[in-house]
Amino acid sequence: MFKVLRFWPGFTGLVRYGNWSFLAIAVAFGLAIDVILMLNFYWTEYITTSQRNVLVVAFLVLYATLAGISRQLIRHIEIVRNTDAKGDGFREAIQHYLRGNWFEAQCCLNILLKKNPHDAEALLMMATLLRHIKRYDEAAEVLDKLERIQESAAWRIELQIEKQALTRCLTEVK
Repeated sequence: MFKVLRFWPGFTGLVRYGNWSFLAIAVAFGLAIDVILMLNFYWTEYITTSQRNVLVVAFLVLYATLAGISRQLIRHIEIVRNTDAKGDGFREAIQHYLRGNWFEAQCCLNILLKKNPHDAEALLMMATLLRHIKRYDEAAEVLDKLERIQESAAWRIELQIEKQALTRCLTEVK
């Protein structure tokens, strides 16, 4: 059954990535199918044969458009995921961080975030780094940004731990 659903625009991306954009595409396509089926088999008296033909052509154009958008979104997600496929930049940032080389670690993280501003791991590490060097306001901004992106769902526990650590640091300063 799932092999047939691969041809439903948005379905593959929704299942594979869980992205809300794919849900919107899948729902739009579902509504279009509902309208076509209702007009062709239930409300037959409302449209003529020529209008029905135009509707079918419009449906095919909509299908091609939604399928193209879905493919573009999948391609974009894969490019973003593979930006730092080897993990060299992140690995280097971790090494600098563990050695206490804060500036170098921050430089590595800035490069990673310039390539992919939605890199949840790099954002989380940047917030931790900023907390360690007592730049609490910037750390809070990074954590807020991290909370707003979809990729942070996998890091929600670590995000809460980091927010608690930041809160403790802010209370110690006051």
